[in-house]
Amino acid sequence: MVAVDHFALELLPGQIHKPDLFDRFFNLFRTPTTIEIEGIKITSVPNEEWQENPTRSRLLFDGKPLRTEIEGTELRAQFRHSNGYVLLSSNDWYDTEDTYIYFLTFDFEIRDEIHLGNVFYPLRGGAADFDIVSENQLNFSIYDDDRTWQLTVFDAPRRTFFHCPFGETNRPLKWLLSKHYLKLETK
Repeated sequence: MVAVDHFALELLPGQIHKPDLFDRFFNLFRTPTTIEIEGIKITSVPNEEWQENPTRSRLLFDGKPLRTEIEGTELRAQFRHSNGYVLLSSNDWYDTEDTYIYFLTFDFEIRDEIHLGNVFYPLRGGAADFDIVSENQLNFSIYDDDRTWQLTVFDAPRRTFFHCPFGETNRPLKWLLSKHYLKLETK
């Protein structure tokens, strides 16, 4: 495995929430009002359209946009493997940071992905201190965490044990019953 610098991320817009029928009905009677309770001002306004912060990005390869979209708004690391690319991206929230690990073919198709972090097991800080052990192994740590994570990339997909969807590492449902290129464990 070799570190590369070919990829970049283009943020995709977050989901737009429009007022539904319930909101539109009550907006007829709602006017902007401000009340003060114990020195704190609270303003009530009619419900309006709003947009979530982005959580997904489109991949760029040497500045050219690809069709591939991944979770994450920051690209933490990228590596070239003999069978494709390994990318680590993250979403940096105010209280946790989810890390996503992707294995892509040379045609930029996602062949496997792992989500590191969960609402029940928050991890703070991004991936750091990458150590390439061999062509198929990468060790890294997470800030504010004492453990070292070992990522193994298989040359051919293999069956791995079922991952609990509520654990620290999990896969999207579409990957649970398939063979995997990636194996993540703690050392």
